[in-house]
Amino acid sequence: MPTLSADEQAVLDATKDLLVAIDSGDYATYEKLCSASMTSFEGETKGHLAEGLAFHKYYFDMARNAPFQPERPPPARSNIAGAHVRLVGANAAVVAYTRLVQKGKETIASQETRILQRVNGTWQHCHFHRSAL
Repeated sequence: MPTLSADEQAVLDATKDLLVAIDSGDYATYEKLCSASMTSFEGETKGHLAEGLAFHKYYFDMARNAPFQPERPPPARSNIAGAHVRLVGANAAVVAYTRLVQKGKETIASQETRILQRVNGTWQHCHFHRSAL
C-alpha cells in the first residue's frame, strides 16, 4: 500500500475505529463516527436502502440484550485488507477494502465501500455498501 497522506490516514483510522465499535458493540462510538442520516446497502437490508441509524442500532441492542450464554463464542474481530483510500475534494473521501471478520474459528469476508464526509474537522461515515464474498 502506498504511503497515505494525513487526510487519507485519518479516513482509514476512522474506518478502523468504526469496525472496532461494531465488533465491541459500542453504539455510542458508532453513533459519533456516523452521520445521523447515513445510508447503506448491505445483506441485512435485502437490497433496500437503509436510511438513518435506527436500522443499525437494532443490531447493537439485540446483541446487548442477548440472553446469557455461559459458553458464548469469543467476540468478533474485523481486519481490513487491501484498503484503497481516495479523497474526493477537501471534505469527502471513499475507502474500499475487503473486511475479514474473525469469529471463533471462522473467518467471514465481505467487500465494503464507505463514503465519509468531513464535518467540523471530523470524518463521519455517511454511506456504505457491503457485499458478501
